[in-house]
Amino acid sequence: MRTTKLVLAAVLVAILGLGLGVDAALAGKGALDSKEWKRAEKMLKAGLAAGDMDVASGAIVTIGTDDSKRAVKMLLAIGLKLDNSKIFEATKEALGSMRSEEAVGEMLKGLEKNKDWRVRVLLVETLADVPGDATTDAIANAVAEDKVAYVITAAAKALAKRGDAQRSVEGLIAALEKTDGNRDVAWKAVREALTELTGYDFETPSDWKNFWEPRKAEWTEESRGDKSEVGGTMERDAPKFFSEEIVSKRILFIIDVSGSMAAEDPPAGDKQGGKRIERAKAELVKVVSALNPKYKFNIIAYSDGVRSWQKARIVPATPANRQSAIKWVQGMQPAGFTRTDKALEEGFKNNEINTIFLLSDGAPQKDMNPYTPAEIEGIVEQVRNANKFRHVRVETFGFDAVAASPGGNVFVDFLKKLADENDGEYHGI
Repeated sequence: MRTTKLVLAAVLVAILGLGLGVDAALAGKGALDSKEWKRAEKMLKAGLAAGDMDVASGAIVTIGTDDSKRAVKMLLAIGLKLDNSKIFEATKEALGSMRSEEAVGEMLKGLEKNKDWRVRVLLVETLADVPGDATTDAIANAVAEDKVAYVITAAAKALAKRGDAQRSVEGLIAALEKTDGNRDVAWKAVREALTELTGYDFETPSDWKNFWEPRKAEWTEESRGDKSEVGGTMERDAPKFFSEEIVSKRILFIIDVSGSMAAEDPPAGDKQGGKRIERAKAELVKVVSALNPKYKFNIIAYSDGVRSWQKARIVPATPANRQSAIKWVQGMQPAGFTRTDKALEEGFKNNEINTIFLLSDGAPQKDMNPYTPAEIEGIVEQVRNANKFRHVRVETFGFDAVAASPGGNVFVDFLKKLADENDGEYHGI
């Protein structure tokens, strides 16, 4: 509670710092007159002070209608400082609604010069829907020049969405060249954007350059391929966790070791059965053994509490680290309840990861009583807040035998929603 109050205080200070009294040079330049601006500002401060995010979100929407430099500055200050998904989404919506030359110019300036990568991610995602060649050029420059993988990924997805191959492909090829030495999530997003824009798929930057150079001057929508012209796979002989191929090079495995993981599931058709904890351990040993030192990883085991193989960090998959991790995995034993919230909270403390593999055999539970639907939604909200800038991919894994049991739909719905909201998929085991 104290942390929330401190954050709210910081936001209120930011609002005051951008208010009409301090930033008078900007007054009157937007669509709102002085009284309307002050009224929206007052409503925003009142909503934040009371913790009423509906009121605060309404004020943010009103501020967005000002369509001005002052509104952009105000909204960026709010959207970054307050850890609330409703405020964040309202901020994105308000920024995305602006079309004036002044407001868009301020956003383009921020994308080029702001030192906070979170601001650049927010602006890329906002500008993705703002029309104009200058906007496409700015995003293409971001994908080519930015050094932060989160920004590169967001920019690649934005360019794919905008659909302007002529203004985008060269920047994407530059980004592919930049990320080729570490074929991670950003590299994958860039390559997927190139394929989406051109209808072709080549693996190396040189292949893309040879393809694009003779075609770029006369490229039209009719030049697109049908995506059957491919030049390789995303990753040769990539390691897998169960059926999911691992593309990320910065991985966190979060494994349920609650008491129910001691249960033994019967075989079903051509699907393997056996004790859940042993199946999870065997899969972990297999995937860890297949990693090479280009990969960095960590493992969290959770039940009532959370244990980490490495405390809040990921380490290269060297032979010594693989051997240490395998020994740690082999010692995992099932006991206790399913505190998925604690495990995810611990996982997101690591700022390097870009993919989480979450395996569980039950809905979140803190004691003999399962979490209520509101508490389960609270965990989804917790991840939503933690992941709003980073877009860490969350792949979830659940046991089919549990899914088919009474009440199994709660468990599956939770894991599916968690994956769907975080660029991942739910995988039945």
